[in-house]
Amino acid sequence: MKNIFILTIYCLLMSCNGSEKENNVIGDLFGENYLETGVINFNQTWVQENTGFNRPVYINVPSSNAGPHNIIIVLHGGGGNAQQFIKSFNYLENHIIVAPQGYGGNWNIGLEQSFAPDVDFIKQIINHVRTFENVQPENITILGISNGSALVNRLTIELDNSYFTNAISIVSPLNSLQYRSGSFWYNNTGNNDYDVQIVPASGKRILCISGTEDNLIPYYGGIGVMGYNFLSAQYSTFVFAQNMGFQGAQLNDNQGSESATNVIKYSYLEGDVIHYKFIGAGHMIPNLSNHIRDFLIN
Repeated sequence: MKNIFILTIYCLLMSCNGSEKENNVIGDLFGENYLETGVINFNQTWVQENTGFNRPVYINVPSSNAGPHNIIIVLHGGGGNAQQFIKSFNYLENHIIVAPQGYGGNWNIGLEQSFAPDVDFIKQIINHVRTFENVQPENITILGISNGSALVNRLTIELDNSYFTNAISIVSPLNSLQYRSGSFWYNNTGNNDYDVQIVPASGKRILCISGTEDNLIPYYGGIGVMGYNFLSAQYSTFVFAQNMGFQGAQLNDNQGSESATNVIKYSYLEGDVIHYKFIGAGHMIPNLSNHIRDFLIN
């Protein structure tokens, strides 16, 4: 599908006292080309929006002038609101938080009502934000929850590490569209047939988190939300580890280490690929900030 690469940038004023002075300081550090807190609209065209549609991306830049900053792109779950979702990551004080809005509140994986070209959307966002002087372009993370996590998996399969280096997938292992018969799959013509085999590029660090009592996306695999057929959470992580270069056998269920009460950690490639099993947790897993922060720091 042909995308219209028109960017309409709406920058919000920085909401702090002495903003003129602070802007002067930032200008001294980075010149005039620095990313600011605000919202950016990316215009795309596809079958549902054949005259073009502005897609908002919310930006939160640390108030500290220290930089350049690492970027984390956060993808909300199904029916989510990016403007609200971005507030969940205030604990990542040294990151620029980037929160795109899914079309109709959803990300296009295969069975959703949205047919939006979301892989191209994320590529456009990355290509844009990493041009700014207060951005560290070599350290970009993409995090997703539920439906957003399924898009993280798709991006990990389809994009190489020149786009991003860290993937955090929360409560959505791979599904059988994305991985089956021992191979990863995608479609290079813009639809969701997933009929082309692909070998994902290596070089990414991957964190996968799931709860054993998830009633939407079964931890041990099988049919879940919207009729998707999911791999088991532990096997999905192992498949990614293999693709990233791990050559051993999959860790058995009892080979993890306890990282917290009712939280079991399975680690591959010296911590470059990690799965956390939250025993007894459902689809909404609380208190993930320490696990996410530790993964990004280490």
